[in-house]
Amino acid sequence: MTNKQAWVTPLQGWPEDGLANVLELKYPPDPVNQPVMTPLDNTDKQDQTVKKSEHPIGLVLIPNGNEPGELPSVLPLINVLENQKEVQIGSGTDNPNGVVVLFKSS
Repeated sequence: MTNKQAWVTPLQGWPEDGLANVLELKYPPDPVNQPVMTPLDNTDKQDQTVKKSEHPIGLVLIPNGNEPGELPSVLPLINVLENQKEVQIGSGTDNPNGVVVLFKSS
């Protein structure tokens, strides 16, 4: 489980694949914190491997049938230094309504 969170605003409805604006929630607030636009993927409730080679900035994963109920929504955020990250989404996981994976350069 992650203790980081992000505001996520999809550019389309939650149940549709597309793009989302992601703003990392930082404590204390950081004046240079800017939103990033990442792909949003609706997917099955199972383990997913997010690869930096396929999504250089990151990816928002939303489980089919467990979409967030609010716009925008706060989702767990995983910052990754490696080239890929395996995550679980959907009911029965730490990420029931989705998760944000962002790749960091350092």
